[in-house]
This record gives sequence, structure tokens and C-alpha cells, in this order.
Amino acid sequence: MRVLLHGAGFVNKGAEAMLLTVKRQLQQRLGDVSFCVLERSVSPDTEGRHRAEQIELVYEKPTAWSRLRYLAEGVIRRPIGLARDSRSMYHFAPLASAIESVDAIIDISGYAYGAPWGPSRAAITNILLDAATSRRKPYIFLPQAWGPFDQPHRRAQYRRVAGRGTMLFARDRQSRAYLSGLLSTQSAEIEVAPDVAFRFDSADVKVGQTILNELGFSIGSDQVVGIAPNRKVYERTCGSGLENEYVRALIDISRQIAESGYGVVLIPHEIQAASTGAFDDRILCALVAAEARHPRVRALAGQPTAAELKSVISQLACLIGSRFHTLVAALSSRVPVMALGWSHKYVELLEEFGCGEFVLDHTELQSADLGRRFATLMTKRDMIREKLAHELVRIESAVDTTFDKVANTLTRAA
Repeated sequence: MRVLLHGAGFVNKGAEAMLLTVKRQLQQRLGDVSFCVLERSVSPDTEGRHRAEQIELVYEKPTAWSRLRYLAEGVIRRPIGLARDSRSMYHFAPLASAIESVDAIIDISGYAYGAPWGPSRAAITNILLDAATSRRKPYIFLPQAWGPFDQPHRRAQYRRVAGRGTMLFARDRQSRAYLSGLLSTQSAEIEVAPDVAFRFDSADVKVGQTILNELGFSIGSDQVVGIAPNRKVYERTCGSGLENEYVRALIDISRQIAESGYGVVLIPHEIQAASTGAFDDRILCALVAAEARHPRVRALAGQPTAAELKSVISQLACLIGSRFHTLVAALSSRVPVMALGWSHKYVELLEEFGCGEFVLDHTELQSADLGRRFATLMTKRDMIREKLAHELVRIESAVDTTFDKVANTLTRAA
């Protein structure tokens, strides 16, 4: 069996964690199954990771004809006030041909369908769904966040995405409510299941200890707090560079934590190839660490894997995170967290563990007392660890059930 993973990759470490979890869990259940991913382009480093993990790359680029059509549409439509069809760049590209060589498609986008995102991703997914449904091949949406769908001109496009999956899971109750409204169905008909990365395997504990030791922290004598920035929060808050209110908040809390005796490690979770020069989490980490001007505030550099980052996170006293899957890595390692988020998915995640009091939206940064929240988190740390251990039994079992259902669907379709 050959499965196409849509939304997978190695640049974002959450996407990497989901990719490798799906691979391991389905190979355990189905045996002889291989995986491929669609990419328009990848760096040599990322290509090497695909080879090492035996994930085949299927390159899909728009053809010259589709590019010409896209440009021509702009010339014709723009003067009369019409937008270009977001599918036109891809419509004549050989996207659909990728379906011919696979037996199923599994969508592990995490969060790609809703108002915060443009129409291009949904357009590409609809092309893949067209090809899959016409060939009677299953298209499975693994647990992910959905919505909101409050843009009337795009609701039909999102309805075509969500309404045609062979299986569809929401990752949280709010996403289920958004889907229920979109599809005009009862919420109870939409299954809610935890993120699959709760079953992601960390690298050996010694790997994380070594990384922290190289940063100057001695695990055992030092207590280290992790901070995981997110460029999406940066882009949604006022100011640029050091004047950005999110950056200022991270600098202030880093300094406060360090001055209270803890080490602080800034953890990137979106890592572009160095050759691209793209803005990613490492730039935010370096910026905050440099401006904190404290010897106990350090930024993690290099190209760590998702498993290595989870090993680092497992050694922390707590994590302050704006990346969803750094929070999942911490919670699944029984590490208390505080979330600085930008969408409903953060609230839903922490409320699953009874820790909703430790979620802050990016709009609350100016009025929030992060230092006081951190102090409360550390005071309740032991109680929270016990709560996490208790809830993880249920959550890990639910993830296992999800994979059992997916494996059964794939077996029937083979």
C-alpha cells in the first residue's frame, strides 16, 4: 500500500512530528505501507531528511501553460474588479496525476482550512479530492483544527473540502462546532479526537540533556524554562523588530524568569533552510535572547529534529509556548505549560487538561501580567504534572483508537 500524506513536511516541527507518527503507527498496523508527500520545492537538507525517513518526494509544479493562464486571468479580471481563480495556477498542473500511484490520501495539515488562511490551500485540496473521489480512493482528514468559516464567499469552497472526506476528525470541540455550522449537520456526527502527535516518540533523554549542556545548563542542578515563539503571533501584534509588543513581552518574561534563578532556552519550531534566508522562529529566538541581555537566557540554534526538540522539552521545568505542537510535546512529556496563542486551538488544547487558566491570547499581552501567571504555574507545577499523567492515559488511548479506525478504512479500500 502507498499513501500520500498531504500537509506533511520537515520545516515545521509539528508537521514533522505528525508525519513520523502517522508513518510509525500505520506501519505497525498495516505492515507493508510506504509514504510519499507532495512538494513544490525543498532544500537539500530537507530532501536528505525525506531520504533518511524513507518518505518519497513527489514534485508538483505548475506547468508553463497554467502559469500563463494565471497571469492572463489577472490581466482580464482585475480591470473589471474580479479576483483570479485561486485554482487556476494549479488546475492544469499534474497534481491529480499523483493520485494515480497511491492507494489513499491522508491529510495531516494541522490547521489549514478556515478564515485565517487564504484560498490556495483549500483549492489544492479540492483538486486532490476531485481526483481521489473520481478514482474511489479514500481521502482521510486526521484530527486537525478547523474554522472559523465566516467569509461567505469562501464557505462553498471549504464545504467542498470538509464534505467529501472519507473520514474526518476535528481536533477539538470548537472546530467541531465550526464544521457543524459549515456542513449543516449535528455536532455529534463529527468525531473529535486528539492530535496524533501525542503519540510522537521523543529522542533518547540523553539527547535533550546533551543539547542543554551545550547551551551551558546542567540538568540536575539547573531548572530550565523553555519559551517557544511563533512568527504568526509576531505578525498579528503591533510593531516590528524590537518594538513589536509580542517580542517585548517575550524579552520581559525571559528576563524575569532568568533573574528569579531559572535558565531560559528559546526553542524554534519552524526552521527554514539557512540558504533561504527566510524569516522563521530562529530569528525570533535570537532576537529575544540577544535583547534579554542575561547570561542565563540562551537560544537553541542549528537544525534539530522534532524528536530532538521533544527530548529537550521533556527536561524542562515548564514551557511557555506559542507553537501548538511544542505545547503537545510538553504536555505529552508531563511538562506544565503556559500558552500565548492566536486562535481557538490553544484554549481547546489546555482545557482538555483542565489548565485553561494558563492560556493567553495575543490580544491580551499588554494587559497580562506574565510574571504573575508564571509564578502561579510554578506553584501548581506538581499538581499539574499529576493531572497531565492522569489525562494522558485517556488521550493516548483515543489516539490509538483513531489509528485503528484509519487502518481499518485503508484495509477495506485496498
